[in-house]
Amino acid sequence: MTQGSPVAPVPEVLPTARRPRLEAATSAQPREASFPRDWRDWQAWRRWLRPLGSGSGEIAALDGLRALAALSVLVYHAMSVAGAKTFIAGHDFTWLYFYTESGVDLFFTLSGFLLFLPYARAMLDQRALPSAREFYRRRALRILPAYYVCLAVVALAQWNTYATRVGAENILAHLVLLHDIAPAFNRTISGPFWTLAVEWQFYLVLPLIAWAVARFSQGSPRRMVVGVLGVIAVALALREVDALLAVNRAALPAAFAPWIDLAQRVVIGSQGKYLEVFGIGMLCGLIYTVLKRRAGALTSPRARLAGVALLALSLGVYLLYAPQVYERHNAILAQFYLALRPTDIEMITGPLVLGIGYGALTLGALLAPRLLRAPFEWWPLRFVGLISYSLYLWHESLINLIYPHLHIAGGVERGVAALAIGLLVAIPFAYVSYQLVERPFLRWRHSSRPRAEASPAIAVEPGL
Repeated sequence: MTQGSPVAPVPEVLPTARRPRLEAATSAQPREASFPRDWRDWQAWRRWLRPLGSGSGEIAALDGLRALAALSVLVYHAMSVAGAKTFIAGHDFTWLYFYTESGVDLFFTLSGFLLFLPYARAMLDQRALPSAREFYRRRALRILPAYYVCLAVVALAQWNTYATRVGAENILAHLVLLHDIAPAFNRTISGPFWTLAVEWQFYLVLPLIAWAVARFSQGSPRRMVVGVLGVIAVALALREVDALLAVNRAALPAAFAPWIDLAQRVVIGSQGKYLEVFGIGMLCGLIYTVLKRRAGALTSPRARLAGVALLALSLGVYLLYAPQVYERHNAILAQFYLALRPTDIEMITGPLVLGIGYGALTLGALLAPRLLRAPFEWWPLRFVGLISYSLYLWHESLINLIYPHLHIAGGVERGVAALAIGLLVAIPFAYVSYQLVERPFLRWRHSSRPRAEASPAIAVEPGL
C-alpha cells in the first residue's frame, strides 16, 4: 500500500465528475468534520460519517483505483480460502480471478505515483525538495496507527503462538517493519503485512532517490524521465544479481556466505522490494505533472486518445499475463529464494510487467474520456477507496476467522460465502476501523502540518 507536499495548492485541471456524495475535502474539512458536539446537528453527523477526502485538488479517479486494488486482493484471498476454481466448457479459467493478488502491485504503483508528485513539482520549478523529516512524520502518522492496532489484535488472538522467544522476535520484526527480511517471519502473522514492510522501506529511500534524480536532471523533464528509468533499471539489476548469488552460492567462499546472505535479505528481502513497480508509478506521476503544467494538455483530444490506448494496454497485460501468473501459482509474489532463477526472464521482469499494466491503468483512468473515467469516480467505489487501508489490513483475518465455521459443500457456494464475508463483514469493519483509528490521526496530521507545507496531495493507502 500515500504524502505530503510543501508546494502551494494547484487547482485540478482534470474535469471532475459530478460531485459524489463524498464531498471533496477542503483545507477546513478536518475542523468541520470533527465529532458532532450537538447530537441533533444532522449536517455535522453527515460530515463526520463521510470519510475524509483528500483536499481541494483531489483526483477522484485515484480513490476508485485504490478501491480496485483493495478489492482485488480481497477477492483473491476469499477465493483462495474457499478453494474456488472456475471451469468453462471444461477449460480452467481460474486465472480470471487468480491475477487479483497482483492488486498489491497496483498499490505500489499508486504509492510511487502520488508520493513522487511533490518531488516532481519541486524539480520542475527548480525549488528545494520537500522536507524529508516532514515526509517521514506524515507517513508514520498515516500508516503506523492502524497497522499497530491490527498487529496487536491479530497477535493477541494467537497468543499461544507468539508467547515464545521466536514468537517475540517475529512480533519485534513486524513492529520495526523488517519482517520481509526474515523468510521465517514473512507472511506469518497476517498475509497482507508483508507489503507494509516493502512500502515502509520505500518511504525510507524515496527522499534519497528523489535527491539523486534532482541532481541528475537539473530541472530538465527529459533528464528526470531518464533518472526515473535509471531507478527501474537498478531494481531489475538487483533482482538479477540476487538470483545469480542465490544459484551460485556454493561456489562462493564459505567465509563470505553469511554476509552475502545478510546483504540479500536487506537489499532484496523475501520476494523483492518492488522498486521497479514503484518506479513505474513515479514515471507516471512525472508524466502527469508535466502534462498538467501545459495548458489544455490533459483535456486535449490527443490526451483522451492516449487514455483509451493506455486502458487498452492495461487490459492487454491482464489478458496476456494472467494465465502465466496462474500457471506459476503466482510465483512472482511467492517466497523469492524459492522461485527465482537468473535465466528466468519472465520471473525477473514479472513485477515490471505488472507495474506497466497498472501504470497504464492509472494514467489511462486520468486521461481517458469521461465515459471511461466515470467508473473510477463512482462514489460507492470512492468510499471503499477512502477506507481501503483498513480494509486491506483486516479483510484476510476476518475471512479466516469466520469462513471455517461455515459448512458449505458446493465450490461455487463456498466462493460466494467467502466473498460475502469480505464484502458484508470486512467493509463495515474497515469503516469502523477507519473512523476510530485512522481518522483521528488523519485530522491530527492535517492540522499539525505547517502552513507552508499545505498541498492537495492525495494520501494513498499502502498495499498495502
